[in-house]
Amino acid sequence: MSYDGAVHEYIGNICSLKVNGELISTDIPPVILNSRSLVPARAVFEKLGASVGWDKVKKKVSVLLNNINIELKINDKNAVVNNKKVELDVPAKIINDRTMIPVRFVGEQLNMKSKLVPGREAHYY
Repeated sequence: MSYDGAVHEYIGNICSLKVNGELISTDIPPVILNSRSLVPARAVFEKLGASVGWDKVKKKVSVLLNNINIELKINDKNAVVNNKKVELDVPAKIINDRTMIPVRFVGEQLNMKSKLVPGREAHYY
C-alpha cells in the first residue's frame, strides 16, 4: 500500500464490506491500521445515502447525512462534527490514491450500527 509518502507492506486482515446487507465492491478493500478499520469514504458512505465531498487543496473529506456534518483532514487526529472538534484514534489517510476514513468513528457519529469480523466482512446499517 502506498501512503504517507512511502510504500508499505500490508500484513493485516483483508475484509469484505457490506452495507445494508449488500456486498460493496471497491477498488481498495477496507484496511486495518493501528487497530482501526479504514474504508474508502465515497464508496461506503454514498451507498448509505450520505453526501461525500473532497477538498483537494485542504486535503479534507466531508460526510453529510441527516444533518450531521463530519469533516476529516488527511493525517489530522482531530475531526470536526457539527462544528465541534473531536479527537480521533487514527486519522483519515490517502491510501493507493483513495481517501480512507476510520469507519467506526464516522459510523458512530452518523448513528449507524457496525460489525467488523476480521478476515471476513464488515457490516454497516
